[in-house]
Amino acid sequence: DWREGDISPEMFGEAFGFRGVQFGNYVEGPRRQSDLNRAYDALMDLAGVLSIPAKALSLNGKLGLAFGARGKGGKNAAAAHYEPGEVVINLTKNSGPGSLAHEWLHGLDHYFGRKTKAYMASEAKKRDGDIREAVYDAWKGVQKALETGSFAERSKELDKARSKPYFNTTLEKAARAFERYIIDRLETQGTRNDYLANIDLEGGAYPTDQEMADGITAAYDNLFQAIEHKEDPDGNVVLYSTNPEVNPAGWGDVDG
Repeated sequence: DWREGDISPEMFGEAFGFRGVQFGNYVEGPRRQSDLNRAYDALMDLAGVLSIPAKALSLNGKLGLAFGARGKGGKNAAAAHYEPGEVVINLTKNSGPGSLAHEWLHGLDHYFGRKTKAYMASEAKKRDGDIREAVYDAWKGVQKALETGSFAERSKELDKARSKPYFNTTLEKAARAFERYIIDRLETQGTRNDYLANIDLEGGAYPTDQEMADGITAAYDNLFQAIEHKEDPDGNVVLYSTNPEVNPAGWGDVDG
């Protein structure tokens, strides 16, 4: 249990430091409270399993979170999405629960990607900007684990029916593998959180037990061991990747 009773918007904001929390017009009062409560529990689970402060999840206070406010309806509409331009995660009202870990990883990928010229850190080809070598190397390890082996081959097969790659893009594989990673890590603690991550292993779009054991789990372990955190002068918690040789004070343009 992470809370006693309902979480207020003020308590939610204090715990995580998100830039803002937005609700759509069709997310009514009782549902708003339910989403706040479940998101609070899920984010606390995420912080706990990654061994980082809860406030670090808002990516230096720059990440926003929306519930049923920014989605686009229609056939085959996404259950959730991350908007790089606005730096916000949106969970749709009906299908968003279960996608929070996936979209947060996209946000983290973009957060570190902005320190390079690659847009997403998982797709970086060389170390640019002020990202620490250990963090860059850890992202390269994730990239290598995702771009080789049977998970990559299966993702490529899934894309054959599509007009352009989706499942086999590195950024999408990174998010899907992260969902599986979080589920596995929570399981070692004897728990689960379906609001945080809830996947269907039958369709082949996620790594198998063997594929995780063959290098994906170790790559994510290494990434979160390489990433450091500290509090900035404004009270935000920064997932720290600044190269101390470039920026000895550790501040300035630390989040791109």
